[in-house]
Amino acid sequence: MENLKIFVLNLDRAVSRRQAMEKHLSEMGLKFELISAVDGRTLSPNDRSKYSEEEAIKAVGHPLIDTQIGCALSHARLYERIVAEGIPECLILEDDALLGEMFLKVMEHRNQFPDNWDMINFYTRTPQDPIGPFLTDIYRCSKFLGPASHLAAYLISLRGAKKLLRKVYPIRYEADGLTGRTQVAGINSYGISPAVVASQDVESTIWDQEIVEAHRIKGAKRYLDKYARSLRKRLNRFIIE
Repeated sequence: MENLKIFVLNLDRAVSRRQAMEKHLSEMGLKFELISAVDGRTLSPNDRSKYSEEEAIKAVGHPLIDTQIGCALSHARLYERIVAEGIPECLILEDDALLGEMFLKVMEHRNQFPDNWDMINFYTRTPQDPIGPFLTDIYRCSKFLGPASHLAAYLISLRGAKKLLRKVYPIRYEADGLTGRTQVAGINSYGISPAVVASQDVESTIWDQEIVEAHRIKGAKRYLDKYARSLRKRLNRFIIE
């Protein structure tokens, strides 16, 4: 773990979460770098240019809300950095990750991870089946039985980052929507069973009520605009007839 890069994603305005994460990782003796996450509340024109609503509707059936776009961009920019700097492997944490006591022990045995691993997702609610030898104590790598949700804590290889970078733009999936769709991303993703990471009991910064409400209003306006266009077409046909 000594030479392993650890990036912690945190919104500048989420001060209490940042402080809690700094305390948690410092107590574990881990060196890390705080990364300012892209804030969905204040997306810049450049941020929005990386997102395609049309492609999102094709990919997941609906537009993404601004906080989902910000989260996806935050992870995408880390993939860019990993590739640009040639970082062999990197641990990415969101600021609500809680590393268990056995996390470090499992990481000490990561040379026993499957040879083809691109990503190890340490926290997900997706069912999984253990595979291969025990890494330490009762802990083994696992295969997911469906798309792996959440990206609170994951190990990513340089090869994995390159694969994700080829698929991440334009933003059209949530961050875990891309990594969980391994057939789209082209990555080999595994988990650890039993889990060695949990999520802290804090309010989600993605499902921000203000952003969600704005998204609902935008969706309603889109529906009304579409209905008005349809109504105008019908009236025009009626007038012509």
